[in-house]
Amino acid sequence: MRSTISAFLGAMLLAFSALVCAHPGHGKEITPETAVRRAAVEVDRLAEEGKIEKSWVLQRQAGQATLKKKGADEEWMVTFDNPSSTDPAKRRLFVFLTASGDDVAANFSGK
Repeated sequence: MRSTISAFLGAMLLAFSALVCAHPGHGKEITPETAVRRAAVEVDRLAEEGKIEKSWVLQRQAGQATLKKKGADEEWMVTFDNPSSTDPAKRRLFVFLTASGDDVAANFSGK
């Protein structure tokens, strides 16, 4: 009985440790095209939640995806333009992703 419990606890420990090691940031680096697609999904989500104008869903124009160094890590900066935005200061949106494609942030300043 004791060996059965030990074996079960050992198996649970192994399963849990695999989950802990599988957090974001350990994936492969994505391509610029994939970064643009993932950032576009984030733009849609932000518009749906009312955090940016709804016009970003239909009027956005994808710019470019640039992999930039940030400290010891790298992250994608993807730009989108929306010439129909009512606020001129908010006509360019910057979406930041990890090198593996996880959402980091989005803003109009690019910082």
